[in-house]
Amino acid sequence: MVSRSPVADPTRRELNEYLDGWKAINLLVSQGRSWSGNEKNCAFLNCRGGRFANVSAATGLDFPDDARALGLVDWDHDGDVDLWLRNRSGPRLRLMLNQSGTEHSSVALRLRGTRANTDGIGGRVELSLAGQDVPLKRTLYAGHGFLSQSSKWLHFGLGAGPRISGVVVRWPGGESEAFTGVEPGGRFLLVEGSGRAERSAARTGELALVAGEQPVAPRTDAARVFLPFRIPAPILNYTDFDGGAPRRIAAEGPLLVNLWASWCAPCVAELGEFGRREADLRAAGVDILSLTVDGLGLEEATEPADARRKLGELGYPFAGAVATGELLAKLELLEQFLFQLFPSFSVPTSYLLDGEGNLAAIYRGPVGVDTLLEDVRLLDLSPHERQDRSVPFAGRWNNLFTDPPLTLVAEHFSDDYPEDAVRYLGILQRRGGGGARVHLQLAHAHAEAGRIPEAIAEYGRALEVDPRSADALVNLGNLLVSRGRVEEGVARLEQAVVIAAEMAEAHFGLGSALLRQGAAERGIACLRRAVELDPGYARAHHDLGVQLGRQGRFAEAVTHFEGALEGRPAFAEALLNLGGVLRAVGRGEEAVERYRAGIELRPEAWRAHFSLGDLLAALGRNAEALDALDASLALAADFLPARTRRSGVLLALGRHAEALAAADAALALSPADAFAHLQRALVLDALDRVAEAEAAFAAAIEARADLAVAWFERGRVRARRGRKEEARSDLERTLELSPPADLRREAGGLLESLR
Repeated sequence: MVSRSPVADPTRRELNEYLDGWKAINLLVSQGRSWSGNEKNCAFLNCRGGRFANVSAATGLDFPDDARALGLVDWDHDGDVDLWLRNRSGPRLRLMLNQSGTEHSSVALRLRGTRANTDGIGGRVELSLAGQDVPLKRTLYAGHGFLSQSSKWLHFGLGAGPRISGVVVRWPGGESEAFTGVEPGGRFLLVEGSGRAERSAARTGELALVAGEQPVAPRTDAARVFLPFRIPAPILNYTDFDGGAPRRIAAEGPLLVNLWASWCAPCVAELGEFGRREADLRAAGVDILSLTVDGLGLEEATEPADARRKLGELGYPFAGAVATGELLAKLELLEQFLFQLFPSFSVPTSYLLDGEGNLAAIYRGPVGVDTLLEDVRLLDLSPHERQDRSVPFAGRWNNLFTDPPLTLVAEHFSDDYPEDAVRYLGILQRRGGGGARVHLQLAHAHAEAGRIPEAIAEYGRALEVDPRSADALVNLGNLLVSRGRVEEGVARLEQAVVIAAEMAEAHFGLGSALLRQGAAERGIACLRRAVELDPGYARAHHDLGVQLGRQGRFAEAVTHFEGALEGRPAFAEALLNLGGVLRAVGRGEEAVERYRAGIELRPEAWRAHFSLGDLLAALGRNAEALDALDASLALAADFLPARTRRSGVLLALGRHAEALAAADAALALSPADAFAHLQRALVLDALDRVAEAEAAFAAAIEARADLAVAWFERGRVRARRGRKEEARSDLERTLELSPPADLRREAGGLLESLR
């Protein structure tokens, strides 16, 4: 099942879920899965009394087709219902004539509205038979099942020896009308307001359609696919047997790119035939590049050296080299674009390129030299002839295949191989097509590949063609801002907001740019507008939460981080930042859960491990805190706050010697760090090494005289040791430094107790 089709103005999350559902469905179809679970067509006979019999085989309808639509119609006008079947798989259409040969009668009625709609759609006919209490009923619908429309003739099966006692039509407008003149075995037109049926003549003569032979093709993984159009091959690189820099495939004439492996017997036999027929191939101007997949881990544990030896044993006269994983991936992407259903990769597989580097044919399994030579002769065919030769059977064409839209090919490659997307769009531009859309796609591809100056130039060209292109303005503005040209970027983004006031991305881009300029309130206002326009805009919610958190508006920040996660549940950055603001509002246990969820998505985030450890320590969960801090240091051994905090956790766990070693390790990283000196002082105090602790406290205060917590901790230790005057002095200095509220309360309380 897929998500319900989006209603008007879907949220970003609804739209993404819908598109993701179709992507998953299309992937399954491309893997050979069936919409119907590979179930044969079924037909059931109503046996009355609430029971049905499966008569699929008896009727001849139990085809293994992946059927979609069914249309009911008396095609041959013999008084019984025939079937049109529409399939996703071949044959795409089947006409099944009902030739049951029954002696029962029927009647067919067609409605024509005069006050309601002309076709009488929505009308209901009740036909009464003498001796039967319950009338037969049929309703005329505009659709009949999935993507189907049956005949507008309503068919009534009447049984043996019937007598029609009455016909009543309830028209779509609500009026009921009785009709006379309807007799068994005929076809009648019922015109609204006439009350009298008009007989309609049945078709006579033989049907133009005749039964077709349907030979079952043998199942095989081998295939020859001669394309009805030409599509440029992607950039394909290979390496020599000796390694070295990748080389690009370049066709100067017909070129067969042959993929093979030394362990593949059909591959070796194919290479042997190529060698024996070298003269014929050279005479036709055909070259072959045989690329081994040995060493790519497809099947056997072989290496390119094994393939090189095999070519030597064969005395192979054509070029041999080594395929790359990227080459295989690109060819697979191209086949995904070309075919709805394609098998997994196997060898041998070959690709015929024409002299301009366009793909002309694909061969799965060994290709005979005669087949190859014939296909080379077909390269110069006209589009009509090429199309005829691309299918294994004769037929009539409704339209001529055109070359595939290179904009779609580029889009297919853009995520993984932006350089190929740039190439396809460049070809399209050289052919004089595309307009502003191609400039946009080309700019996107340049940006994906990190070629920002080229992307900026292409967005500018798109705006020359279409000055009101909001997409071009937004993307250009964002790139200019990223390159430090903030004022220019803001100007473009402000244009976008004017042109597309309802475009959330424009407001988001402008807000982000304004924040870089230091215009915090204007920037926040733009981010708010972005999430108003698109409540599922996860990045906008997140960045708004960050700004609100920086202003100390933690409750609002929580709301927007949660909004980001509503639109994108696996948004690690939002989870981690939500953990931070939840801690700030005193919801520590919830913060722990958010940190853990974020770390699960981004285990390499060493700062997140530290934040979790720091929070767990504050909650008194020191053993867990130690694990989190160790995880942080495993990823960033020189992260000073984690080393200092680890010393404090070890001290809380009573592991004093380890705590002192951890504090010393922190000071080794930064000898002048006030917090590391303070932590060492606390450990030394716990060890009752009073003089050393005093020296460490002094070092901390000397490093940062404004560090209120250092004055407080020394005052607290001195008070405990009975040095009240010195303690009072330290605590008074603590209060003078305007410490945080909790530290102010604690220092004030302790100072009061000393008076």
